[in-house]
Amino acid sequence: MKTFCLRKTKGKKGFQMDKKQMILAGFAIFTVGLFLLESFSLGFFRTGVNPFQGGGADPGTQVVTTERGIAEFDAVLNYYESYLISNESLTAEKINKIKENNMVLDVTNSQQGYIVEVKNKEDVPNVYTYLKENNVSAKGVANFVLPSNIEVKLADGRVIETSGNEGILIRLDLEPTIQPGSKVKMQMIAQVQGQAITGYAQAGLAPTFISINGTATITELANSNVKATVPWEERDKIDVLKLEKDHGNNSVVYTRRDSIVIMPNLNLDQMKEKKKLTYITFISENSAAINKSFNDKEIIKKDFEGFNVTFPDSILTISTNKPVELPYRSETTYTYKLRINEIENYTLDHNDIELVFDKKHEIGENISISLDAEVVSGAIKNILSIRLTNSS
Repeated sequence: MKTFCLRKTKGKKGFQMDKKQMILAGFAIFTVGLFLLESFSLGFFRTGVNPFQGGGADPGTQVVTTERGIAEFDAVLNYYESYLISNESLTAEKINKIKENNMVLDVTNSQQGYIVEVKNKEDVPNVYTYLKENNVSAKGVANFVLPSNIEVKLADGRVIETSGNEGILIRLDLEPTIQPGSKVKMQMIAQVQGQAITGYAQAGLAPTFISINGTATITELANSNVKATVPWEERDKIDVLKLEKDHGNNSVVYTRRDSIVIMPNLNLDQMKEKKKLTYITFISENSAAINKSFNDKEIIKKDFEGFNVTFPDSILTISTNKPVELPYRSETTYTYKLRINEIENYTLDHNDIELVFDKKHEIGENISISLDAEVVSGAIKNILSIRLTNSS
């Protein structure tokens, strides 16, 4: 669990560094700081600590209790640090392409990855968009300002109203899709002493959940799924090896049922008598296992005269992109790959999905969909479910 100390915004320091040196030094200090604070995360949340306990203690001082709970609040993105970090292996061609952007100052390789230095920190979101358009993933460091008053909900149900939080910055590594000045919902584990937040852990943007309509384009048929019902007397005619040779390894699932169901139940003497039948390999009071090569239903009905005998079907499933011809009752579903188009004002992290249809569709066809999704700051991070909203 990562734990961080809060820091107040400050003015300029009494020394100057080259901008590139400042970026490298700042990133290194931030990374080392996270490591050190994580190492001491357990001690960071100790409770019932008296700062005056031990030598020189003030016996009249009240014990200071440190508590922690969940805080959710609206924060404002103040600014981005003026660089982005990409962990990709960038070619010289890609680096030159990035440098062509007049908002980029330089691209430098470091132990943390490739540092894309931005001339003006206000342009970090625009540079990120440019990188994404050129298939380069990257993250920036965002600084969020907390509101003055924040509620912290403790595990026992109590709520602590904290105050005086303005001017405190929380730094998060994220994809800079949010514009500076935007208000976003955040959540974190907060450490509280009295009415003051003195530390936090697991800070992040809080997800919201939406149901929304949109459109998608069918791009490819992934596979067809044919489910056939094989009559009991035909069960031995299915050649799984041949089917897999035609449609591919692991493309066939055959649930074969070499059994019968007997009603009403047999008594012990009847079971002993029926067990002598040559085609029975096992028998119980209400079912029997039948030799795989035996398929004469009329003989079984005669031998079990006076009983209601059921012959369960076997189920054959084939996943394939090839045509399937079977002499049995079957149902076919089609799994298509879809590309989700722009949905209102939301962006999508991944817009390629698969969806099952009960009829064929044309490649390139547009369909209407409805989806339930998890959204973080205007970006759809996770699609929970998706449905068709028309006769598709």
